[in-house]
Amino acid sequence: MREETHRQLLEHWLEREARARSRIRLTYLRRFLVEAASFVQLPDRLYQATLALLAAWTEGPNPLQDWSEVSRVVRRFLDTWKDSAPERLMQPRLLRAALWSCDLKLMRELVDLGTRFAQQPESLQMIHFLLMQLVAFDETVALLPRVEAMHRRDSTNVVAIHNLAQVRRALMHDVGDIAALYMAVDTSKSPNHLPGAINWIAQACYAFDLREEAAALFAMMPAPTNGSDARSWQQRVLQRPDAAQPLSPPRPSATRMLDLPGLAPVLAHPLERAAELIQADVSRRSPLSAKEIERGFRRVADSVAAVPRPSPLPDECLRGAQRMMGFAKAYFEPHLGFLGISPVPLEEKYGRMDLERMRAAYLGALAVVINLVELGLESILAGATVRQVEQCFRLMNHLVDACLAAGEPDRALVLIRRLMNFANCRDVASRLAELCCLAKGDIAAAQALLLVEARDRCTFYRVVDRETWTRAEGLAWEVFVDDPETRGAFDVDWSDIGLMTYDHVVPPVRIALARPDLLVVRRGEVLRGQKDMILRPTRFHHPMTYPERTPDVAAGADGAVRLLNLAEPVEINEDVLVLENFDALRHRNYYHWLALILARINYLKDRGWLEGRRLVVPEGLSKWMIASLHAIGVADDDLLIAPMGLELRLTNALLCSSVEFASPTLLRALRNKLLPRGETGEERGPVHLFLSRRGQLRRPFLNEAEIEAIAGSLGFQIVQPETMTIFEQADLFGRAASVVGAEGAAFANIMFCQPGARILTLLNENDLFPTFNDLATLGELAHRKVTAKGEPDDLGVISTWAPFSIDISLAERGMRWAMGG
Repeated sequence: MREETHRQLLEHWLEREARARSRIRLTYLRRFLVEAASFVQLPDRLYQATLALLAAWTEGPNPLQDWSEVSRVVRRFLDTWKDSAPERLMQPRLLRAALWSCDLKLMRELVDLGTRFAQQPESLQMIHFLLMQLVAFDETVALLPRVEAMHRRDSTNVVAIHNLAQVRRALMHDVGDIAALYMAVDTSKSPNHLPGAINWIAQACYAFDLREEAAALFAMMPAPTNGSDARSWQQRVLQRPDAAQPLSPPRPSATRMLDLPGLAPVLAHPLERAAELIQADVSRRSPLSAKEIERGFRRVADSVAAVPRPSPLPDECLRGAQRMMGFAKAYFEPHLGFLGISPVPLEEKYGRMDLERMRAAYLGALAVVINLVELGLESILAGATVRQVEQCFRLMNHLVDACLAAGEPDRALVLIRRLMNFANCRDVASRLAELCCLAKGDIAAAQALLLVEARDRCTFYRVVDRETWTRAEGLAWEVFVDDPETRGAFDVDWSDIGLMTYDHVVPPVRIALARPDLLVVRRGEVLRGQKDMILRPTRFHHPMTYPERTPDVAAGADGAVRLLNLAEPVEINEDVLVLENFDALRHRNYYHWLALILARINYLKDRGWLEGRRLVVPEGLSKWMIASLHAIGVADDDLLIAPMGLELRLTNALLCSSVEFASPTLLRALRNKLLPRGETGEERGPVHLFLSRRGQLRRPFLNEAEIEAIAGSLGFQIVQPETMTIFEQADLFGRAASVVGAEGAAFANIMFCQPGARILTLLNENDLFPTFNDLATLGELAHRKVTAKGEPDDLGVISTWAPFSIDISLAERGMRWAMGG
């Protein structure tokens, strides 16, 4: 009786202390928590009182050291009951403590138990949240069995759906199939997570031109409660009732752009200036020079660096850093791969976007991010509190991303190595430190960071350019195509300065063959030789990290990569032909395939290099790609499919070097192969073509319907080439006297046009890429561009892919020129 009374008194006292939430008293009670967590016979009422104490400890912010102690307490509970009473571990307060302390190994074990023992809705929800953290910070593809199990348990919960969707996306599943998962969502479950999850998949569908799926998903987005239009421009493109409706809202303030409300003035003031610099025009018409943009960002970065340490601002630092990093990646990074590596200077005649100004803004934004993150992490290491360890993880991620992009991996390593001393940070910090080592090409240091069992499952490889690879393998290349540069001219009808004429130079193209003693091929395009170095394609087509992140890439940076070991390589002793940079799975683009891959295969076949040899191709080519191979006489029996999950070890391979630009020799051969050789009996007169992009979502041409109607009235034939076979496209364009339309991959077909045909492309003035200038010059075609200023997006920034509307009078003038006027 006395023992029962003592226990009841203890329960009441613990519950009272938990309600009081005194940080000093909670500190003294932590030892009791550790002991209680190891007590197998802990009665339920006392267990609930103990959990109340744990919840009081973890519901407020804690220093990193305390969060490490929280994870040790939860670990003690786990070790005590995982075999004897696993259902006791499904208490939401215990799972929440594990979630906020962010020990990845601990979370994996709790999720494994939760897939079997979580029953109550609150417990299931916490398991979904634990999985969400693992998807964000753990090895994503290894989580497939867990996310599938939890999706089966709760298939209408948006968090369960989103977890499964992200893993399947990492595994390169079809975007349309992934989108179908969201159609079953119950909007009443996890409503706070619904907008972000739905927007993620809707944007993915938009990027893949899945109009119906994107529209249906955007329609599921909850309406804003304050009456404002918070829709993205992609959403507004799909939901515009008529073409006359303005697409973009008024230019937002810098405060809204960087989410500054609530930030301490010491950060808000410099970040407001950073937002103004991001919104500043980075085109060649900007009032700010590249130097002025660089100096402006440097002052912002210096202001952040001058904030006294330690500073109690890790949360504010994270908010500022993630918005700044988002802008850097979305607006600047995709274009900067071409700076300094394009053999054709991307001058104003090709587009108004200025890469030098863009580079200044990009590097400036990275400098601000690095200083923000360093401030936040140094504060955490000095004892500043965080609400969840996830905040620390996100700061670490931004630090490594920014430092690698800025070419400063050693700078990131300084803080990352310090954070490895905390048990619940060790997994994430080790993975990020590995990326820094791989960026430097320091494989030994990267290996030292891995657990022994991980080393057994993976192999590290250096990634090198062709010159280094050739020297290491001792290869001799035999040149078989050596095209000199080709000169031509084109016109641009600018929306502000009128018609201008410019010269254009198609770069020289050299293609060669080599016979390596050994070639190991993974997924049809990742190549390595005897020296176990991966051959990196030229940076013009792969400016970012190579190989691309696919399920078999465990970790990778610019200098080296860690690949998962596959099954034993399949030895192939027959004669085969391998193409360097066979990246059709990455660039499922008609121009890229036609001019750089199919034209190369066709010429090799015409020269006899495929006689007695099979062509190695990656598994997963699109049906239209296979059909085009058949069209040039390459049958299914002529192909050796390289499966995604196997390596091919080739001992008699002939390796053909990559092609980066259109080759007149290759295009002439392909044109001769695909153009019809005689009359078919039907009317074969010249035609005037308008290429419709209606239904396509990338680079939205907002007033296309109006322009298309004018084109029809002038006598243009409205066509959608993607609905035709390759023979039909070649025949149609071979008869075209003129081709008009918004610039896109279908213009690759102008390679079939007769000399003298007139080509009119309509485009956003920021478009930088002279792709179709090359084809027009090589085909001796008359080429004119009509430009329009792109629409600013939701945050007031005009990107290369921004929606645009062509001035009606300019378009009509251009089309009359194309008709011969």
